[in-house]
Amino acid sequence: MHPQTEGWLELLQAPGTHWRLVFTADEKQVQAAKKKQPNKGGVYFPIAACQKFDAAQADFENGVFLGPIASLTFNGPYAMKGKQLTFDVVKMNIGLGPWRFSIPFKKDAKGIAEMDPQDAKKLPFFLYAYIDRDIVVARGRSGGLAVWQRASKDWEAKAGVLAVYK
Repeated sequence: MHPQTEGWLELLQAPGTHWRLVFTADEKQVQAAKKKQPNKGGVYFPIAACQKFDAAQADFENGVFLGPIASLTFNGPYAMKGKQLTFDVVKMNIGLGPWRFSIPFKKDAKGIAEMDPQDAKKLPFFLYAYIDRDIVVARGRSGGLAVWQRASKDWEAKAGVLAVYK
């Protein structure tokens, strides 16, 4: 579904939906592919990485997971404008076994809408190219490409995601 099609944002932010990172390509790899030049291409992401969006709180969380042993996640506010999702990382969360510790990066964290527009323009973003019920494709501010797959409950349990994303 092209992001301008009605309903794509609801798919991305659906409650209980988590998106598993499966493939990445940096800007140089993307540019070479566009020019049909030889390159090493992207990589299938070898570590359990997942993100979720909470539309009610306008908050995202993105992280890597090592089963029940550990996790490292980052979260903060996000805002949508057209097919661009702008986000700000305001907190890091470290999980060790059943314990989770949060380290704030910003004391006076604000939502994207409350920020100075010039500051908001400097934030990282994803520009969505394709979304359906199971796949999301977006380019980041740096020009890289990422592909996410809807995470199954089985995968989430094995990866340790369910212990963090409740």
